[in-house]
Amino acid sequence: MSTNETIVSIVMPVRIVQVDELQWLHEALASAWNQTLHCEVVVWDDGSTLDLAIVKRDFPATKWHGTEENKGVVAARNAAIEAAKGPWILPLDHDDQLEPEAAEVMLNALAGRQDAFAYSDLHFFGPGVEMEYPTPDFDLALLLYVPYISVSALYPKDAWRKAGGYDARFERGFEDWAFAVSLALNGYAGVRAKSERPLLWYRFRPGARRRNLEPYKSELLATFRSVFAEALRIYPDPRRKKRRTLPERVGQPRSLPRQTKIQKYAGDPDGNVRYIGTNKGTISVYGRATKTYYSVSAGRPLLKVDPADYPKIVARGDFVPYP
Repeated sequence: MSTNETIVSIVMPVRIVQVDELQWLHEALASAWNQTLHCEVVVWDDGSTLDLAIVKRDFPATKWHGTEENKGVVAARNAAIEAAKGPWILPLDHDDQLEPEAAEVMLNALAGRQDAFAYSDLHFFGPGVEMEYPTPDFDLALLLYVPYISVSALYPKDAWRKAGGYDARFERGFEDWAFAVSLALNGYAGVRAKSERPLLWYRFRPGARRRNLEPYKSELLATFRSVFAEALRIYPDPRRKKRRTLPERVGQPRSLPRQTKIQKYAGDPDGNVRYIGTNKGTISVYGRATKTYYSVSAGRPLLKVDPADYPKIVARGDFVPYP
C-alpha cells in the first residue's frame, strides 16, 4: 500500500531480562517494520534489566516509551496503546513475529467495518515445536470456553476504550482471552482473516509467562468465570451435545421394557451351533428375538442359543448347526 499515513499502530510491551530475548525482540521489530502496510511501531519498556541500546540503534523510527519500574504486561500494553497514534491497533508480543502482509490482510478482511476485529491462523514455533493452528471462524459461544484468538488481533482503538482496555485482574495470564471476549460483548464481531499462510508466528519457549500458567490456572479461570458469569449463563459450551431429558412420570409408573441380556455361552458342550468363521478373537452375536448377546471364540466354537434366536444366527453364514 503506497500511503505513508499511519493506519495501524503495532504495539509491543517488553521487559527484557535475558540475553536471548534481545534477539527475539530484534526479530519481532524487524517483522513489524517489514509490513506491506505503513505502520507505526510503539514499544513500551516495562522495566527491562538489560540495555536495549543496540536494538534501538537498529530501529530508530520505533517510538520508545516506558518506565524503570516493572508494572506488569497488562499495564504496559494499555500504556503502549494509549501512546499509539493510529486508529487501528495490532498488539505483538516481543518474542513473536508477524508475516509481512499481516496488518494489510487483517485490515482488508474487515472491509472498512468499524464494529469488528480481525484475527488469523497461528504458526507455533520453538524448541521441538513446529506446527500450524487453523483458528475457527468466529463464534462468541465457543470463545467463552476456548481461547482461540491470540493477542495479535487487529481492532479499532475506540474498541479498546469501549472494552475498558486489558484487565489487570488477568495480569498472570488470559488477559488477551478476556479482552477478546470483552470486545465481542461490546458489540464487536470477530472476523477470521483468511490467507495462504498463518499471519502470526507464536513462539513457544521454556520459562515464558504464558507457559507458566499452571500454578495460577484455577484462580484465573475462576476470575474469568466470575467476570463473564452472565455471558456464560446465556451461552452454553457449544462443544457439549445437548442431553436428552426423560419425560416426567405421571401417575403410576410404567413397566420398563425388557432389558437386553448379556450372556456368555462360549465353549458350551451342549451347544447347538458351531462357529466356523475366520475371526480369531471373541465374537459377539446379537439374538434379536430374545434381545440377548451371545459370545464365542474360535478356540471354543460351540455355542448354545435360544431356539427363538437359532434361525437368524445360523442364517449369518459363520455359524452352522451342531451336531
